[in-house]
Amino acid sequence: MATAPSDSFRIPHELWFEELTPGYPVIKVSNRHAKATIALLGATLIEYTPTGSQPVIFTSSEAVFQEGKAIRGGIPVCWPWFGPHPTDSSKPNHGFARDRFWELKSTTKHEDYTEVTLEFDTRQVANELWPQHTTAEITFKIGQALDVQLTSCNRSDSSITIGGALHTYFDIAHISDVSVIGLDGVTFADKVTNKHGSQSGALTFTQETDLVFEKTMATTTIEDRGNSRQIHVAKNGSRSTVVWNPWIEKSAGMGDLGNEDYLGFVCVETANAFDDVYTLEPGAIHTLGTTITVNTSLS
Repeated sequence: MATAPSDSFRIPHELWFEELTPGYPVIKVSNRHAKATIALLGATLIEYTPTGSQPVIFTSSEAVFQEGKAIRGGIPVCWPWFGPHPTDSSKPNHGFARDRFWELKSTTKHEDYTEVTLEFDTRQVANELWPQHTTAEITFKIGQALDVQLTSCNRSDSSITIGGALHTYFDIAHISDVSVIGLDGVTFADKVTNKHGSQSGALTFTQETDLVFEKTMATTTIEDRGNSRQIHVAKNGSRSTVVWNPWIEKSAGMGDLGNEDYLGFVCVETANAFDDVYTLEPGAIHTLGTTITVNTSLS
């Protein structure tokens, strides 16, 4: 359970706080360019809608909003590792930051965007999970574009290895009418079939998809034809991109996802996955980021 942040962080007519459930505060932003909602749980952005446009971010109608439960949808922060822990399978999948409350550090009004920064300190988790003192700071810039920057800082006296992902769920009209471009020729690991391959042309969806594209810093574009738009996903500090859709059977087994919700989203994740991890010496930092823009001129 968390308490709402201090009123000193409010920005009149632009940023305020609400509770989705008791003890579950969210940050609400509304400016002339966009509106957004950020949960303190996991520092998870669960809404981003440019003014006059369709929502860009998908959050499940069945999402569970409670401490200790990662939000199904939005932009969960996988940190400080992606997927299973590399050496200890008993540790939680995708790290431990996405189902714990973060601390709001600052809110700032700018002419073209609203800036929100939150922090997670590993001293709030068991030493067995992560013995080295490390912080993660995430900054959202909410305007005509959505910019998200996750900075890890090694505050311990020994080196650490950092991975992770911004596990972004994109809202789309229909999965059968979507393609992802920008990954042509990139090699991938297929986590469904446990095989490797190389992408040829645009990526489309007809079955469960869980692909980790390696050695790519490319901007990807989601062609959301049903909404007559392109969503551009640029990134920094990342050499891996994950594309995921659970399809029919897996969706049916997820209690926090409607049986047909898979039709309405695709995940294109800015990641530090597999070998794309960073060794940080004491005092060093690494920033993983994405900038999301929408072009509504697609015909």
